[in-house]
Amino acid sequence: MVPGATEPTDQATVTTRLPLVAKTLVSTEFTAPGNNLANQATIGEYVTYTLTLTVPEGFTPAGAIVDTLNNGLAFVDVLSVATSSGVSVATPPDAGNNPANTTITNSARTITFGLGDITNSNTDNATTETITITYRAIVLNTNGVSGTANNQAGSTRNNSARFEWTSNTSTLTSVSAGQTNTLSGGVSGTLTPITIVEPTVTPVKDVANFTAGGAFGQRTRGDAGDEIDYRIVLTGSGTTAYEVSLNDPIPVSFFTGGVAIQSATSTGIIRFNGTARTATTADFAISGTGVLTFAAGLDVDMEPGATLTVIVRGTDFTGSTGQLVTNTAEVRWTSLDGTLGNADDVTFTTTTDADGNYLFPSLPVNGASDAYRVTVANPTGYPTQTFDSDGTGTANASTLNLAQNENNTAQDFGFRGTASLGDFVWLDQNGNGKQDAGDAGIDGVTVQLFFDRNND
Repeated sequence: MVPGATEPTDQATVTTRLPLVAKTLVSTEFTAPGNNLANQATIGEYVTYTLTLTVPEGFTPAGAIVDTLNNGLAFVDVLSVATSSGVSVATPPDAGNNPANTTITNSARTITFGLGDITNSNTDNATTETITITYRAIVLNTNGVSGTANNQAGSTRNNSARFEWTSNTSTLTSVSAGQTNTLSGGVSGTLTPITIVEPTVTPVKDVANFTAGGAFGQRTRGDAGDEIDYRIVLTGSGTTAYEVSLNDPIPVSFFTGGVAIQSATSTGIIRFNGTARTATTADFAISGTGVLTFAAGLDVDMEPGATLTVIVRGTDFTGSTGQLVTNTAEVRWTSLDGTLGNADDVTFTTTTDADGNYLFPSLPVNGASDAYRVTVANPTGYPTQTFDSDGTGTANASTLNLAQNENNTAQDFGFRGTASLGDFVWLDQNGNGKQDAGDAGIDGVTVQLFFDRNND
């Protein structure tokens, strides 16, 4: 050191590694004709995502992952949470549709996983430590709902997730499915949104003068007494159409000889009450007012490319000269099977609290309402059911339709325990108050038992 000289100085900066978030579209729920890719989903279908947080070594205060789904999607439940060895999380989420330390807002579109303080005690830079959350969302039936995106065939849906911590709410760029944060705080990867697919059933209605031997067309001419054939052809496309319904009001007032189903044919795969087969005339019915429908109790599902043709004949036409007789058929269907007990069912599980209360919050509802069935096991020590909301004829189960935004807290179940009481009425020959050997029982004694039901 030279006397009077300035002491030399230098600076060194150490920058800790940023946390990294990766978002992955894992799968969609179904594989079916027209809906067979991992990024395709129809209305009511579940989509599985993973959020993977790469945790830097050391301490990260008050961490949280905020994931916002596009309009038309809604959170359903957390499937799993996995944390690398050596990583501790102060307030970890858990599995279920009401996960711990998790806030669900914005019509179930924004999910905030409040992880709290995160400590990574590992010091091996070659090893990556992570927190991985796997959860499901549902594709909503939002067509015509004010303020939401219409989930029409061909539209895409994604999400935007970010990690934030104390004083760092915007340090990292948000990532969508298919993307990950980079060490510089940016984003890499290729977006993988889901694409909405929907079934379509197209009706084609035409008419022919059977008496005159005319061909089917959009209109025909008829004279008094003629027989007129009405033909409707349903064609499925897109993906599977479930619970297809038909409503075709045949103009019976113009046929004094009545109307009757003449033939029914089909091509492709059509399932009637779950069984794929060819259509027959027994699959249809005509009401007393002349409305052509599927037979009562018949559940009809049509695969894409399938066709169904039915011909109805009216006898003794009575239209006036120049009168135009019109006929319009209506067809409806759904994107998912609405029958409980089939492969598309999803099970949620919860446990009653100390007061016997239970709740399933944030349940998905596809369309105006969805079918749900609540089941409960007989509690230990209470083998006899005394009440459930739709009657004890369906033991330990209550079936209902849940409407959008409905808060149904009337699904109650009652049980009671049983016991036995006895035992012996005998002739105490020596009067010692004991059942001695040889003391005989007394036959025919009337025994009454009184039960205070309300313990008063």
